[in-house]
Amino acid sequence: MTNFLKGLIALAVLIPPLMFFVNWRVDSAVKRAVEESKITQPIAVGELFAAKCALCHGANADGSETYPRLNKYSKDELVAKLKMHKSVAGTNPIMKMQAGSLNDAQIEAIAGFISTMKPVESAKESAGSKAKKEAARLDNSGGKD
Repeated sequence: MTNFLKGLIALAVLIPPLMFFVNWRVDSAVKRAVEESKITQPIAVGELFAAKCALCHGANADGSETYPRLNKYSKDELVAKLKMHKSVAGTNPIMKMQAGSLNDAQIEAIAGFISTMKPVESAKESAGSKAKKEAARLDNSGGKD
């Protein structure tokens, strides 16, 4: 066998493990870069709210029977609440996880975003207020239409 063929065989044996190692290193570097970009890459505050808050607190932060209404608080109150949940003092595990994944700039942005939302009158509240208005109208008119 010639030296040329021996060299080709040696390359054929050595190249696959070498390529595996290089690909593994590149894949690891790419994965790390993607993970870091998720943390530092700015995203629109509306997308941040949708990803972190809307599922529990509602699309307009009106809350529900289980989760509190957020759109009644000022920006400063929301910042304080989020920072409390993020800190050691936070006792709600879901909020600790959600707030814990936000940096200070994101907390400021999301608090400002929520504080601009106006409560939406629910169907139950709407029916109740219509009934009250009708009762008041009838009282004022003496029951006459």
